[in-house]
Amino acid sequence: MRYPRIAGLIIIALALFSFSKERGNRDVDEYQLKGKVKSVIEISQSMDSSAGTPKIVVFGKVRRTFNEQGNLKEILIYDAHDSVVRRETDVYKHNGQKRVSYIQDYHKRQTGKKQKERAYVYDKNGKLVKLTYFTPAGLKNTISEYDGLGYRCSVTQFSRHNGGLPQKILVSYNYNYDSTGRITQEYAINEDGSLLDKYIHKYDKKGREIETDIYNTDSTLSRKISAQFDSLGNPIDINDAYYFIGGGDMGQKRSAIYDDNGFKTEEDTYRIKPDGTMVLEKSALYENDKVGNWIKETTFYNNKKGAVVTRAIEYY
Repeated sequence: MRYPRIAGLIIIALALFSFSKERGNRDVDEYQLKGKVKSVIEISQSMDSSAGTPKIVVFGKVRRTFNEQGNLKEILIYDAHDSVVRRETDVYKHNGQKRVSYIQDYHKRQTGKKQKERAYVYDKNGKLVKLTYFTPAGLKNTISEYDGLGYRCSVTQFSRHNGGLPQKILVSYNYNYDSTGRITQEYAINEDGSLLDKYIHKYDKKGREIETDIYNTDSTLSRKISAQFDSLGNPIDINDAYYFIGGGDMGQKRSAIYDDNGFKTEEDTYRIKPDGTMVLEKSALYENDKVGNWIKETTFYNNKKGAVVTRAIEYY
């Protein structure tokens, strides 16, 4: 039995986050935030009963600050003792293009020493063509190319370079578009030129992506992700099915409920068994502010309360 190729999706998500601005997306859009958000403080808590008496324990805290254009200025990550363990600061040019990101990792001695850096290079048309990631172990480059219409047609990731051997291609991604500029096909290519994965995207008449089919190197279907929307355009059902050699399928299904304002209030996640039956894995309840951003997420596993995440959101 061969399991679906999930690594390819993860690599693409990480590699293309910085290049997503080419389609006009802002960081607040990537984080699904509405309105002119200035900052978000997100605190994750859970109930700890290991000592006999249940108590609330904070196990994560993140503060994200955005500029008035909706792009990140700074990310602060805290430990359970409310000490900063990582700071990422983004610096922009006068025209709003991101120039460099500084990443600082703090240890027991908070020296503030710069650990990592991401540098951005643009062409004369303002397209991001090169992203260089500097780390203590060396640097890595990601190169993007565009077609005559200005659409990104390929992204190539190179191996780490530390001044010794030249960089090698790790993986490349090639893209095809329809007449409206929507991506219809993606190809992940190995360093030897062989196909790693293929992605086919389908849209409805309103331009919403309703299906993504993912194929293996031998052109067999590996994964199918489909979505259904309500009258307001909110995704109410997302099916994620995995396919295996030898027959059978399994995967996940997420179903969401929205209030009259179109704000999400509930979401259930099911596991799909090979026989098609569904088992409830996780439920989440949401409380929203007047803008429509959730400010509290309460998660239940097997009908038992799990993590509680609260968000304090400041607006411009």
